[in-house]
Amino acid sequence: MKQYVKLVLTLGIVAFGASLCLSVVNSFTEGKIAEHERQKTVAAMKILFPAVADTEFEEIESGIYKAGNAGYCATGTVNGYNGEISVMVGINTDASIVGIEVLEHSETAGFGAKAAEPEFKSRFVGARPELTVVRTPAEKDSEIQAITGATVTSKAVTKLVNDVYAVLKMKNLLGGGQ
Repeated sequence: MKQYVKLVLTLGIVAFGASLCLSVVNSFTEGKIAEHERQKTVAAMKILFPAVADTEFEEIESGIYKAGNAGYCATGTVNGYNGEISVMVGINTDASIVGIEVLEHSETAGFGAKAAEPEFKSRFVGARPELTVVRTPAEKDSEIQAITGATVTSKAVTKLVNDVYAVLKMKNLLGGGQ
């Protein structure tokens, strides 16, 4: 019984020490991580709206940014084939998509990872949701051609774009026609 108490106390002290070390490390790195995330967000917004100055991007709600007088950027996360995909969508004042930027993903290299490549991202430029994914070359502005071998990823990113668009529309942030 004495050994059991000694073992429990030793384990408790080690666990407390480890927790203390982790909280100290977290307090030192928390600000740097937040700053890195902010820089990554600003870089994505500058790719979508290059003519807008850094100071003109204003966060109006968590994950939704006004890009000066040019439009809006909004971030979202969706489940792809291999995990979560984080995407920023840029929509201009006439309610058409200026582009998308994949911020993070864990999709399969050579397949779903192609969602972060310019060839796929460019398929969204000028489009207006409600977007659908097709396996053949897109014939309408509302169609997005799927990445060969990565239909799940293509549908996930397209769903996210549609969802972001719907949220901005619901908040009356988008003008222009349908």
